[in-house]
Amino acid sequence: MRRTSESERAARVQAGIVRAYQSVALQGCMFPNCNTGKPAIKAHSIQRARVLESIARDGRVFAFKCQPRGPVLTRVGIRRATTFTGFCSDHDSELFTSVDLGDRVALDPRSTEQIAALTLRSVAMELWKKKNSQLFHRRMLKLARDNDANGVAEWLNIDIDKAKDFVAFAAGISSPSLDGAEDAIDRMSRMFLSLIKQLDSGRFHLSKVFSIEVNTSPSVAASGQFPLDFDLSGGRLSMRKRGVDLAEVALNVLPQEDATHFLFLWHRRFDKTFSRFFASLKEADEGSRRVLLSQMLIMHCENLTISPMVVDAWSRMQRGVVERLFLDTLYRARPYSSVPAIDFFGEWTT
Repeated sequence: MRRTSESERAARVQAGIVRAYQSVALQGCMFPNCNTGKPAIKAHSIQRARVLESIARDGRVFAFKCQPRGPVLTRVGIRRATTFTGFCSDHDSELFTSVDLGDRVALDPRSTEQIAALTLRSVAMELWKKKNSQLFHRRMLKLARDNDANGVAEWLNIDIDKAKDFVAFAAGISSPSLDGAEDAIDRMSRMFLSLIKQLDSGRFHLSKVFSIEVNTSPSVAASGQFPLDFDLSGGRLSMRKRGVDLAEVALNVLPQEDATHFLFLWHRRFDKTFSRFFASLKEADEGSRRVLLSQMLIMHCENLTISPMVVDAWSRMQRGVVERLFLDTLYRARPYSSVPAIDFFGEWTT
């Protein structure tokens, strides 16, 4: 009988964790007091038609997927990419009709209403992911505190020796992860409810927006919410500490025929912090701005899709640089000047 290699065991553990996350994933509508009685649908956080289709090749895009050695750029079909089960069909249609881009609806990068609707979907996706993380780490902590290696082995579908390792270290890993998820859920829930109220009333006095475009053929699409830790000179903008009101910004990146639009939204209480950042970004020359926006996407936006026409043109070394930067900034922030000058919109060297 062939012995299972260490890499195969690691792959099995990683696959087990992915399945465990999927097993606890929320399957209900997140709209407050939803009473439609309809199940949550598999909706795209980044629109498939007109957006993902514009950067796809053979119906596929590149996205980061977890592997035993870390996140790896992987081809994903656009029917599956960026989906989540966060809304029933009624509320998905009601909330996002104004940004269902097509023959009847065009993107207006100056429309606060459109940016707010796109941001609501971004925040909903991030909130859904954090709630799933909360459920996963709560269950893992319970199994660890009960010293239930058999329960871990069954849940993750791994051998008992690996399960015992999980039990030994789960509390040290899951406890801070759970704290972080619960802090994020609290912040994102406030933003989520605020955006729903603003869209319902048509008044966007609590939201500040900024848009900028890169004039190239479609290459990336993204959606997310994240803190901006550093300004463009390397100065601190925010601190990731419990009890601190973390300054976060939402971003949607939408490619069109001859330009890619970067649409930002933040709460007005952070306007002093972010207005200076975006003024500096606007003043940067075009080449520097393309690099800064590319770095921002890799370091801050997990819900990122890249055209195969871009990734396939990179060398193996360039692809490795992108994957390492993504991994290196999953749990810690880096100043822009300290990371490679990656450019999704043109040629670059390592």
